[in-house]
Amino acid sequence: MQPKNVSYLLLTACLISGISACRKGNFPPEQYQSLLTVVSSPLSDQQLEVRFDGLSGDSLIKAGGMLKKEYLLNAWDTASGKETRISIYKAGTGQLVSDTSVYVAKNSSRTLKVIYSNALGLKGFLSDVSVPRDSIKLQMRFADNTAAKKYPKLQLLFNQYQAAAPNYNTADNINLQYTLDTMQLTPAFMIPSRNKNGDSSYLVVRFVDPVSGATLKKSSTVTIFPTGVRTAVGNDWYGGDYGIVTLTVLDGTSAAFIKCTTTYSKL
Repeated sequence: MQPKNVSYLLLTACLISGISACRKGNFPPEQYQSLLTVVSSPLSDQQLEVRFDGLSGDSLIKAGGMLKKEYLLNAWDTASGKETRISIYKAGTGQLVSDTSVYVAKNSSRTLKVIYSNALGLKGFLSDVSVPRDSIKLQMRFADNTAAKKYPKLQLLFNQYQAAAPNYNTADNINLQYTLDTMQLTPAFMIPSRNKNGDSSYLVVRFVDPVSGATLKKSSTVTIFPTGVRTAVGNDWYGGDYGIVTLTVLDGTSAAFIKCTTTYSKL
């Protein structure tokens, strides 16, 4: 065989070998990017440390802050996702607050929200207290800002009213009462974001002095106070929300009456 033909055969063999290798999947493995974000609730009162798969580093987050972790996933990770463990510690103490395992899928983005609040008694991942989309979860408290601090304890009676006229108590919704010290939170409770007819609604409260048994009044005929929780279009409350509402009791237009203002924070 001529040398020229030998060279040609060697070249052809190399090409065939290379094509065969490609067909067997010997390309460099595909890689995909994914993102995990951990957000600390604005209501947190403690700085937190986040560890991904047990690794510490520059991972401190304050209230309202966030930390992002990018992942590169190889092709063999994409069938079921890559499992990763997220641990939350009280910063500077080594005290474990909560941890969880999540699966990171290819080309995905996921956000986890955490809270550490001594005041609210809430610590951990907020996914643990998720709210159905047809409901609103609330905790209520009152503050006594009267000049004489007349109300260290009050009974709060909650009703849910239909927002559309005529306003009336929707008996199919909630009718709850709690006796609280000032700034004491109620247990968490849920209200429907709409009544059974699909109408928007709002939450009202009555205040009763547990010592005298008297219902506190805004005027001679008004004993109902708005809580600010209203689900009508254009308001701030929607299905799936979880919030803390503070009802501040103030001196009214005379010694016989009170006023009430409301503030809230969502988790």
